[in-house]
Parts: sequence; structure tokens; C-alpha cells
Amino acid sequence: MTTSCRAEGPGFHRRRTGVPRTRAGADLPAARNRELERPPRRVSRFDLAAQTAACGAIATLGLLLGPALAQAQTTLVSNTGQADSDAVSVGLNFDRHVGLAFTTGGNTAGYTLSAVDARLGSTVHASTQARIYTTSSDGRPSSSLHVLTNPSSLVASSINTFSAASGASLDANTTYAVVFNIDVDSPSSSTTTDLRLTTSASEDAGAASGWSIADEAYLRDFVGSNANLGWREVSSKLKPLIAIKATAKTAPDQTGPEGGAGLLRTPQPLQLSLWTDRPGYRTGETVRLYRTLDPHDDRGRYSTFAYLERAGGGERRYLAPLSGGGRLHAEAVDSYGRSADFSAPGGLSAADRELIWEGPAPAPGLWQFVLELQPGEEQREESEEPSETRRAWAKFTVAERSQLLNRRGFDREIRSDMTLRSDTLYYLGHQLFVHDGATLTIEPGTLLQAWGSHAAIIVEPGGRIVAEGTREAPVVLTCSSFVGTRQPGCWAGLRILGRAPLTRPEGAAPGVLPPERPVYGGTDAEGSGGVLRYVRVEFAGASGDPEAPGPAIGLYGVGSGTVLDHVQARASLGDGFAFHGGTAVCDHCVASGSGRSGLSWERGWRGGASHLYVHHGDRGGDGLTGANDADGHDREPRSLPALSNVTLLRGVPWGRRQRSSVALRLSLGSGVQARDLLATRFGGGAVRATGRSRLL
Repeated sequence: MTTSCRAEGPGFHRRRTGVPRTRAGADLPAARNRELERPPRRVSRFDLAAQTAACGAIATLGLLLGPALAQAQTTLVSNTGQADSDAVSVGLNFDRHVGLAFTTGGNTAGYTLSAVDARLGSTVHASTQARIYTTSSDGRPSSSLHVLTNPSSLVASSINTFSAASGASLDANTTYAVVFNIDVDSPSSSTTTDLRLTTSASEDAGAASGWSIADEAYLRDFVGSNANLGWREVSSKLKPLIAIKATAKTAPDQTGPEGGAGLLRTPQPLQLSLWTDRPGYRTGETVRLYRTLDPHDDRGRYSTFAYLERAGGGERRYLAPLSGGGRLHAEAVDSYGRSADFSAPGGLSAADRELIWEGPAPAPGLWQFVLELQPGEEQREESEEPSETRRAWAKFTVAERSQLLNRRGFDREIRSDMTLRSDTLYYLGHQLFVHDGATLTIEPGTLLQAWGSHAAIIVEPGGRIVAEGTREAPVVLTCSSFVGTRQPGCWAGLRILGRAPLTRPEGAAPGVLPPERPVYGGTDAEGSGGVLRYVRVEFAGASGDPEAPGPAIGLYGVGSGTVLDHVQARASLGDGFAFHGGTAVCDHCVASGSGRSGLSWERGWRGGASHLYVHHGDRGGDGLTGANDADGHDREPRSLPALSNVTLLRGVPWGRRQRSSVALRLSLGSGVQARDLLATRFGGGAVRATGRSRLL
């Protein structure tokens, strides 16, 4: 191994802007949406050249500020003492969600949420789930923020407490919503919970200053004839009976010893995000555009421009003003409607999930909104470093039609060649099998949305998938939920099976029904399962077994004729990529936000990966994990992949598993050939090899 690095702390060279750039997969297409599936975090850009130069020579000590001190937990607002007059059912055949908004008080440092109480009716379901959502300007739920934990058992006709995770934060003077649903794969009339309701517009006595509960609730059906209606008001001003329990934060002390300037305080660059509420629309459907802007320590003055254009460039239409009622203009104007020649730079104001445009989808094709912050001339002249225009993008697809490939519980069998076209939005609810001799072709720019633990594309041995996107028009396989509500494990993902060698004569791909059907392995080391080029697989990893989540992209006995080029596995519940035997090679691959390893292998993988980038954020386990065979460490062909130009990066390790994670873990007799491998922030070290494993 030519290069191996363990960094004990941040070890980053920070530049001036908070807009991130892709590293090893620099040529990957930009995400369709700069979306927030969780609250935005401060992001820095990293100079990998500087890291490489320092690797192995300097250990940087990372010091972290502890959490803010909090006051005692208390109920800050409640209406559970009001008259109980009706009930509404959550779940049912419609996968119905019910939400109620509340507004926080004015404590500048914000609040730490501890729990939400809710009065349930006579019918309860064990899979009832409560979440905290952000809201739109009219109080309707918008994006999922915190998932609450159920009590050990729900009690009918009683108040039940749903607990928040440690550190769940609420901002001051902000409206959120509590949303209840039933978390099951197949909604039915028996999957329901009754929420008790009140018509009272009052809160219980003793509410904290500034805290309130909205006068009306909203419901939404995700299945059935009302699925396209969005959030709608519950009739007769009825609303659930809830209580919000939280603690007021105190601002952290930023001063150093004896009141001096704090040595831990470093300037924070601005953060800018832009996203649409969905990744794809049919012509004429309503598009909603949101932004989040936090200037942090940036005191610069900027002119703001927002425009809509084709993803490949072309004629622009400028948006002004930045509001739900804004218009698109043919001439170049800033966010106030002033022409570029008369635009006056100003200071930046924070905006949190702000709706800045709402209107009909444009003509079919790939589109993008662009938000630019252009520094003023005076700022350019006075800055010690060249001032840059900050940009954020929100890319989306507009299609002429939509097609449901199958429903939950019903397989789709592809026995002859089939093409998924970019002018259609596709929805997948269960397993889709590509049979021996058939080819599934996916055009550039095609969007497929899936849901359910058994929703998967499974290419059987002898079948092929040809998904050749481009940088401007990638193929995207993602979760069908709205942006902000999508979670890892929303669907199973992509499985490609082949007839290449592995340590045992044949195997069965996990998580597929029936389990004996997708058998893989053989002697064709050069076989091809197809082409994946400029493809992104998101929010996958469901397997039916919560203790053993699957990968976003699984390759089982796949030969070297398979092309994997510029492929991203994003926010998988399990591994990003998993190789079980075979000889396939992955070039310019990215695994980001994986729940487990970014890339794993076993059962005699003899392929490789070059220009691989793994970024775990604040979740996930090891960077790479390799094994040979649990039934015999020396079984042949022995796992021995070739890795080169690999970057492994993780966020601050906060849990036990994250703190013990290593960059490269080998076991059960696996070998590896590695060169130019850079790793940082793995709390357990750079490499750990056990069970007769070896590094070459």
C-alpha cells in the first residue's frame, strides 16, 4: 500500500465558501436537487492536495465544543386538557398522514426537543410513527426534520409519549408540524390508529411565552384517489390533542480562558442551498422552489440573481421577487426586479426553507434553477482573496406522462428488450426482474421513483441493464416520497447477477423473493451484466430485515465486461456498493451517506475500484470492508481487489460504532492491493486486518 493515512482530527484546509464540491467523483453530475432531507449543516470545501501533502506527517488535533447547557425539561405548549370531541384515522388503505403545526418561542439559542405527547383513540397500531416537519408559509407540513421514537407499547384511549433523539433541535420563532402516520409497506384498512381531536382553539394554561398550537390540522393521503391533492385541511377546525416537551438552550460560551478570545472559534463560511419539492413533474404540475441561506460569519455584500434554464444551458428566465408569487422575467433582473446595471449589493439575511417560487412546470426536459450571490465591485477590490460568485442549483425533470411499472406485492417480469424513456416518469412498487436474454435500457435523463422494502430492479444472470446517462442528464433511481421526507431504506435498490467465479459454486442474492430464485455464479469471468454510466441510486438499502440492510447497488458474480463508470450510491440504509465474487471494476464511483460501509466485498471478488470517493457524513460505519468466505478463509478465488486513487472521509464520529470505525477493515482471509489511498476522521484507525487477511 503506497499511501495510508489516519487523521485524528479535522485535518482540512478550509477555503472561503461553504458550497461543497465533489472530490474523487468530480465529473459526476450535480444532484438534481440541493435538497435538505435533514436540517442543513455547515459545510466546508476541502483541498485534497493539501491533505495529501500533510498525510502521514501532521496529526491535527480536533477539538469540539460541547452541547449547550439546558434548563429542566418542561411542557412548553399543550392542548391535551381541552375537550375531546372527535377522532381521525391515520393510515388505512390511503397511507394517510395527519399533521398539526405549532410555533416556538423567542429564546435566541433555540430549544432542544425531548418528546411529543398525543392522545390516541380506541384503535392503535404498533407501527404508528410521529415526526417533526418543517412547514410552508401557510402551516402545511413541508420537510421531515426529526423522527420520534414510539413508547415500548402504545396504549389505546390514553396519552402516549413519542420521544425525540438526543440533540433534536428547534429554532426560535419558527413554525413546525407534528405529523402522524403508519410506517408499513402495505397499507390496508386494518393498519390504522385513531387520533383524538378537539374543536377548541385554546391551549392549556401555562404555555411558555411565544409558544402556540395552530387552529387547524392537515391530512394527506399518499395512496388512492386523493393522492395528488397534497395537504388539505381537516374539516370543522378539528385538531389533534398534543403536548410539546422541550428545553430552552443557552448560548455556548465562545470566550477562552479568563474571558479572552476563544481559540476554538473559527470563522464559518456561508451556507447556501436550493431545491424543489420533487425531483420530477408532469407538464403543468406545480413546482415549488425553496432556499436556505445562513451567512454565518460572511459579512460581504452581494446582489442576488435567480433564474431558470435548461440543464444544458440556454435561454434564461429570471425570477423576481423571491416569493411564492414571484414571476419569471425574460430580461436579466436581480431578486428585486432591478436590471443588472442598477443592482445594488446588500448584506445577506438568513432564510430557512423559504419558499421563493411556485408555478407551473415548464416544457418537458431537464431543467435547473440557479441562485447566484454576486459580490459587489467594492468587495472584489478590497478582498485579500479573489471574491467568488456563490451558486446553488436545483435540478428537476419534467415529463409528458407517468407510468406505474408495478404495485406492491406484484412482480414485473421483463422477458424481452424494454426501454424506459426520458419523457416518462416511472414508479416502481415491487420487484422488477430482467430475465436471461433480455435487456433493460434506460435513456439519459430518465427518473425512476420507487417505494417499499421489496421494490428493486433485479438483473438475473444472462440479463443486462444499459443505463447510460450523461453528466448533464444522469439516470436517477430514487425514492418516490417528497423531498424532505425521503429516508434511507425507502426501497431496495439495484441488484445485478452474473455467472462469474466466486468462492462457492452459486449463491442467492439477499432480500429477493423467493430467496431461491436469483441464483448467481459460474465460470464466465468476462461476462457482462450491462452498462451503468452517470447513474445515481438514492435512499435504497431496504431488505425486509432491519438487522441486515442491503446495499444500494449490489453486484453478485458479475464479470469484468460490466461497465460501472461515474456511478453514485447516495443515502443507502446499508452499504453503498456490495461486490459478492466476480471480477467487475468500478471507475469514478461515489458512496455518500451510507448507513454501513461505502463499499464492501466478499466471496472472492477479484475486480477493483479506481477514483473511488466515500463520504459518510455523521452516519455509517467503516469506509471499506472486505472479506473472503466465512466457510473457509482460503477458499478460491480469494478476494483480492485492486484499489487505486481512493478517498475516504467521514464526519465527526459521535456514536460508539462511528468512533470505532476504520478506513479499511479486512477479515475472513481477504486480501487487497491498494495504492494512493487517503483517509481521514476514522476514529478506529486506518487499517484493521484479521482472520488471515493481508495487504499487498
